[in-house]
Amino acid sequence: VLALLAAQRGAIPPDAPHQPSRAGSQQGAAAVPQADSLGFLRLPAVWMCFGFFLLTACALGAIQGFTAPALMKVYGLTLAAANMGYTAYMLASAGGMVVGGFIAARSTSHDRLIAAALLASAVLALVLAAAVVPGWMAVVLMGAVGFASGIAGPSRDLMIRAAAPKNATGRVFGVVYSGLDSGLALGPLLFGAVLDAQMPAMVFAGIALFQLAAVATAVGVGSQRRAAVLQNA
Repeated sequence: VLALLAAQRGAIPPDAPHQPSRAGSQQGAAAVPQADSLGFLRLPAVWMCFGFFLLTACALGAIQGFTAPALMKVYGLTLAAANMGYTAYMLASAGGMVVGGFIAARSTSHDRLIAAALLASAVLALVLAAAVVPGWMAVVLMGAVGFASGIAGPSRDLMIRAAAPKNATGRVFGVVYSGLDSGLALGPLLFGAVLDAQMPAMVFAGIALFQLAAVATAVGVGSQRRAAVLQNA
């Protein structure tokens, strides 16, 4: 995806003006001229959103494929008990999504909500990496990690919509969501190597690291949007 976008970068007019619209100023993103179909690629917020999806997907790939064997090695859980950790994560994540939707509906600073939720999730993942809790508690903590990360879900999509130019929302979502599959493809390569190196606790530490990096991208998107709103005011 990145190679294709780079190859087509020459099609982007260097001086194509952004035409602010009323809706664009409210959302913090200027409209892109219809003839400039790739002009949105010049917006830093778009690439920060792409990076957000890439990073969170790497963490999700680790959770999906590698937390069960990591729980078995770090906490001595059986295969069935270790897989309960992933089940707890997914069920709690679904609950977090529902709760996060209600919170997002009352919030205008979606990046800050995302940052708070992912920071909580990362801290819990670091507790798992430290192996300072009994095995049964590790399963509970997996659920807590899922709940915290789930809360960020609705705000994530609202953050991207706010960052997208008025008439390029579909194209922005297409580019940004490609980061999801890219991250899910890269995550297993990275975390598989971690397990092969006999460092199962680093699976949880790596999850936390990717989530913390995603926090930085979310805050960057929010800062860009607020700066644009002030400029257009």
